Amino acid sequence: MGNTIVQKLAENKKLSSLEEDVLAYIVRHHDAILTMGIREVAANTLTSTSTIMRLAKKLGFNGFVDMNYKLMPLIQDKNQIQEGTYADIFSYDSLFELNSKAVFEAVAQALIDVDKRFVFVYANGFSGIIAEYLHKKLLVLGKRVMFSTGNDSVGVFENNLDDIGVFITISKSGETLKVIEKVRTATENDIPVIAFTNEIENTLRAFGKLTIKIKDLNKYDDYNSGANSFFSHVLLAMEVVVWEYNQLISQQLKEETSY
Repeated sequence: MGNTIVQKLAENKKLSSLEEDVLAYIVRHHDAILTMGIREVAANTLTSTSTIMRLAKKLGFNGFVDMNYKLMPLIQDKNQIQEGTYADIFSYDSLFELNSKAVFEAVAQALIDVDKRFVFVYANGFSGIIAEYLHKKLLVLGKRVMFSTGNDSVGVFENNLDDIGVFITISKSGETLKVIEKVRTATENDIPVIAFTNEIENTLRAFGKLTIKIKDLNKYDDYNSGANSFFSHVLLAMEVVVWEYNQLISQQLKEETSY
C-alpha cells in the first residue's frame, strides 16, 4: 500500500490484500462514499458487501456507515496542520475541551490507590522520552516506579505483574503493537491502565476509562518530523494530574486531622 493514510489505518489490523484495496478506494473517494452506498462501492471494487462489512469490523467499526463517518475526519486531516496563528494552532485549550476535570481526578486517585505497589511506565520512541520525564516526576512524589521501553525484555513487565499497581503508557497513534500487548496483559491481570493518546477512537482507548485524550495535529507523521503540540500537551496533562494528585492528598490530610 503506497498511501500513507491507508497504511496507518490498516496497521496491525491483519487486512487481506483485497480489503486493503477496498480501504484505499474508500480513502480516495471519501467525499462520495456515503452517497454511493455499500453496494456501489462493492461493485466499483469488484468485491462484495460482506467483504466491506468484514473490513469495517476489522477496523473496529460497527458497519459501513459507522466506518465512513468516523474515518472522515481522519481522511480529511491529510497530515496537514490547519491554518491560523501560533496561538490558534498550538493552543492548549483542546486539552481541557477533550478531558473533563473528573478524568484528571480519576487518574490522580489511581496513583494514590497504588499505595506501596509499583507504577509501571512504558512507552516507545518519542513517547519514551516523555515517559521518562513522568517516571522521574513520580519518583519525586515518593512513588515506587518502574520504567521500560520497547528495547527492554518483556520479562521486565511480565515478571513483576503481582507487584504492579497501575500501568501508564503513552502512544500517539493508540495502535502501537507492543503497547497494546502490554495493555492487554495488564487488563487481564486487573491492573488499572492510564493512557495518554490521540483524540480519535483507537485500540488503546478501548481498553479503559483512565484515558487522557491529546489532540494530534499530524496523525500520520510517524517520524514526528512536522510541527506538533501532541507531546508538549502530554507533558501539560501530566502536570495537571500531579496538581490534582496534590490536591487530593491535601484534602485527605485535612480530613484525617479534623477528627
